[in-house]
Amino acid sequence: MKVRLNVSAGRYEALKTQLEAQGIEVDEAADLVLSEERQFWDTVMVRRGEERIFLPAGEIVYMEAQGRMVEVHTKDGVYQSGERLYRLAAGLDPEVGLMYRDISQFKDTEIPKAIAMIQAVAQQINAELSAKRRNTGRTGKLDFRRTIRKGLETGGSFYRLKYKRKHHRRKKLVLLCDVSGSMMQFSEFALRFIQSLNQVSENSQVFLFSEELFEADAFSLQNMDLFRNYVRESGLYGKGTDLGAALKKLCAMKPSVLGPSTTLIILSDTKTVDLNGATLALLEAKRQSGKVLWLNPIPESKWPYLRSTQTMATICQMVPCSTLRDLANACRRLVM
Repeated sequence: MKVRLNVSAGRYEALKTQLEAQGIEVDEAADLVLSEERQFWDTVMVRRGEERIFLPAGEIVYMEAQGRMVEVHTKDGVYQSGERLYRLAAGLDPEVGLMYRDISQFKDTEIPKAIAMIQAVAQQINAELSAKRRNTGRTGKLDFRRTIRKGLETGGSFYRLKYKRKHHRRKKLVLLCDVSGSMMQFSEFALRFIQSLNQVSENSQVFLFSEELFEADAFSLQNMDLFRNYVRESGLYGKGTDLGAALKKLCAMKPSVLGPSTTLIILSDTKTVDLNGATLALLEAKRQSGKVLWLNPIPESKWPYLRSTQTMATICQMVPCSTLRDLANACRRLVM
């Protein structure tokens, strides 16, 4: 009997000796492979303030380096670790690294974990935005009516001044989502992120496109678990990509969808059948919109080699979004 060993160097010789003593030959060309199961850490030692705890690895949503420390994010809060990020990543289950992996490389079994990460990060962004608005809620202008009313409640003493509150206007968003074969997964995750930000928009419209443009029904998008079935039933999935045709139709809609108060968000890798037509249509969409933001799932390191990406990036603000972490940063930029 022959086996091939796929074990660590420190255990190779000892295991080889044991097998040969049992009459089993170790051969690198053997079809039968004997591997050792990799043991990941069950806990990670972290601290919050002066308190040090062993945090269960399963509670970690994602990690990021902050100077010499690593911030370990969970659903319930943020902890610090003095360990190097690469050592933490090597010792933990690879699912923890989903936040930094290319979205297009996710396996079907990893998608539920990725969705849970989106919900946790979106919840954190919502909390950050609420705290920011509470801390910067004053306009600096005195509110005479509230000041007098409060003073009368305290016997005519006006030592507690009241200031007018800022009116935070939410954005009007128009999302243009590429749902051609290669873009389906990215558009789904990006929509999940944006829809989970409950303070990002007072009014939003979602348009799906491949070779044609299709306005998504808001009711159907409430259950994102059925998003892929919804796209397939629309007839858009599996076709090519004509960004120019989609933008032209969007710009020509009556009543107008775009306007000075509108932020147009494009979810696409910039690949299209007619680059010149798409360029002209994007210029018109930019003219009609208050702002155009492009979320691109292609890693930024590849942008210099793609003519379509270089062209579109000269017209509007383009943000790299190849990972969930990139998507989270883009959403923070959108709402903060």
